[in-house]
Amino acid sequence: MHKHLHELETYVRAGIPTIWLATHEERRALKLFEGFRDDLMYSVIDWDILQGARVVYSSPHTKIPKDALERATDPVSMIQEFTKLDNKAVPCILIMHDMHKFMNSIEAIRAVQVFLADAKALKHIIFMSHKAAIPEELEKDVLLAHLGLPGNDDLQSIINAIIAENELEGKVEVNGEHIKAVQGLTNQEALNAFSLTLTEKQQLDRQHLEKFKLEAVKKSGMMEIFPAVDPRELGGLDLLKTYMALRAKGFDDPNLPTPTGILLMGLPGGGKSLSAKAIASMLKMPLIKLDIASLKSKYVGESESKMGQALALIDAVSPAVVWLDEIEKSVGGVLSSNKSDGGTSSAMFGKLLTWMQESKKPKFIVATCNDIQPLLEASHGALIRRFDDIFFVDTPSHSEKLEILTIHNAKYNANVPEALVPQMENWTGAEIEKLCKSSRFEGVDNAFANIRPIYEQNKELFSKMRSWAGHNARPANRPHVVQEAAPKAQNKRKLNV
Repeated sequence: MHKHLHELETYVRAGIPTIWLATHEERRALKLFEGFRDDLMYSVIDWDILQGARVVYSSPHTKIPKDALERATDPVSMIQEFTKLDNKAVPCILIMHDMHKFMNSIEAIRAVQVFLADAKALKHIIFMSHKAAIPEELEKDVLLAHLGLPGNDDLQSIINAIIAENELEGKVEVNGEHIKAVQGLTNQEALNAFSLTLTEKQQLDRQHLEKFKLEAVKKSGMMEIFPAVDPRELGGLDLLKTYMALRAKGFDDPNLPTPTGILLMGLPGGGKSLSAKAIASMLKMPLIKLDIASLKSKYVGESESKMGQALALIDAVSPAVVWLDEIEKSVGGVLSSNKSDGGTSSAMFGKLLTWMQESKKPKFIVATCNDIQPLLEASHGALIRRFDDIFFVDTPSHSEKLEILTIHNAKYNANVPEALVPQMENWTGAEIEKLCKSSRFEGVDNAFANIRPIYEQNKELFSKMRSWAGHNARPANRPHVVQEAAPKAQNKRKLNV
């Protein structure tokens, strides 16, 4: 049996009569079903609304009457005929397609219930659909199974077949980055991605391949895709960059633990969002922004469902960098959730915590916050314990300001003099960028005079965060270098000459 159908095989071996297989890959699943014939000696009947019922393959130990198949013109009659099959037709599996369109009818539900009441050993119905749509009446009787996405070996086989078919041996380089770029795609999607990339680029390109994977995220409408940023565009924050350079090895070396993620705390404009984009570049992964607040719905249960779908989709397209921006705003209402929104925020927060703890898919979570207090209060700090480390993004040091100024002078073709840097006390990188942009319109002096550092508006909050971070977080910034005064001369002696 193929490893991707292991869960389904376990259900069949256990004698589970009704199973719902959620997959977009019908053709691949049917091909894998041959394992039931080879390993378990099952006959397989396939039914859909256009072609009706047909025997896909028959075990030598079973005999399926043709007249029973001819009478199965709709899903209800198919289930009824399958229920009537006697012991000469077992072991046997019935695969029914597109049942999410039919299962809501009372006739279909009752037909399944009659089958369950009369179910014989070694007879199983597998409902195959792109999504799970098990009615409430049957949710205790129908088990949900999933078809695993193609693994690295499967993806390697796909590209090898393309290269062999088109006589490209020795002309196209295939490496681990290319395989990782299409992880999370179906067989057909991977085939399309490899074929189109080779057609357009005449070679395999990681960034081009990732575009196909991210199409699934765009189609969902639940998350946003952001381009990665060259780490050289991120001024300062050397300690964070060094940390990430070391942690990147955890995604390539199987002997190292896989990193989970980090929390970046600090003032707005300090470079937290830009850091998330730079980290995606350093890890060579796409950047997916998950806005938890946008998933909330006015309908009961829908918010939790959308949260589950979003997290499952992230797992499907991983490896990826997941960006949770200003996360304190999303979880700030958890404590009062039962009073304010019927427990919706609390349920969504619980799903996030479970996913961060239990999901084994390779991904790196970068969460940012402007205020750590709500995260400490939410579930007694359970969220921050899910991260590998917490980094405090302070206002940049003198040398970091010089670096940031150089970057933005070049970016905006500005000419802000470095002599102004000592006057930029408590400025963030965003304010230095604003100065460079504004100077192109109104000159350096006027632009400088109109900058109001956000630090001055949040002194108390920022002081509390800085104090908390001193004991509980890593510094992200380059250390402040304090010039020492010249040493005083020792053992002076005045000579009378």
